[in-house]
Amino acid sequence: MKLSTLTIQHKNWLDNSEAGGQIDLKSLTLDAEQIRTAVLEGAIFDYITFERLEAFDCDFTGASFFNCTFISCKLIHCNFHKAEFHDCRFDHIQITGCSFTKSEWHRGEFRLAVFASCDFSWSYLQSVDLRHTHFNDINLEGAIWDRNKLYKASFKSITLGSLHTARIERTDFSQDGNGGTWLTFEQFREVFRI
Repeated sequence: MKLSTLTIQHKNWLDNSEAGGQIDLKSLTLDAEQIRTAVLEGAIFDYITFERLEAFDCDFTGASFFNCTFISCKLIHCNFHKAEFHDCRFDHIQITGCSFTKSEWHRGEFRLAVFASCDFSWSYLQSVDLRHTHFNDINLEGAIWDRNKLYKASFKSITLGSLHTARIERTDFSQDGNGGTWLTFEQFREVFRI
C-alpha cells in the first residue's frame, strides 16, 4: 500500500465526505516513499512504521499518530498544526521548516533527531525523551514542555516567546533518563544561555 495513492482518496473525502475515504491506517509499514504537497488533514495513523519517508510541503493539520515509528525520514516544510503524537518513536529523523503549532506530544522518543527552523508555538510536550536531539532556530512561544528528558540535547537559536513565554517544567537532564537531574525553567535558561 502506498501513502501517495491514499492521499488522493483522503483529499476527495476532505472535499466531500461522500467521496473517497478518510485515511485511518493501522499496523502497516510504509517504506521508501516520497510525497509532495499532500493534504493529510485529520488523517489517523495507528501502529504505522514510516521508513525512509520524505514528505515535502505536506499538510498534516489535525492528524493523529498513535504508536507510530519514523525511521530515517525527512519532513520538510510540512504543517502539523494541532497534530497529536502519542507513544511515537523517531530514529534518525531530519525535520526542517515544519510547523507544530498547538500540537500535542505524549510519551514519545527521539534518537538522533534534528529540528531546524521549526515552530513549536503553543505546543504541549509531556514525557517525551529528547535526549541527544538537536534544535536549531526553534520558536517556543507559549509552549508547555513538561517532564521531558533532555540529556545532551542541544539548542541553538531558540525563541521562548516575548508575549507568552514558554514553560519548560520538570526537565530531566540525567544521562540514563531516570529523573536523577531535574532543572527548573530558570536553570534551563541559564544552562542554554537563553
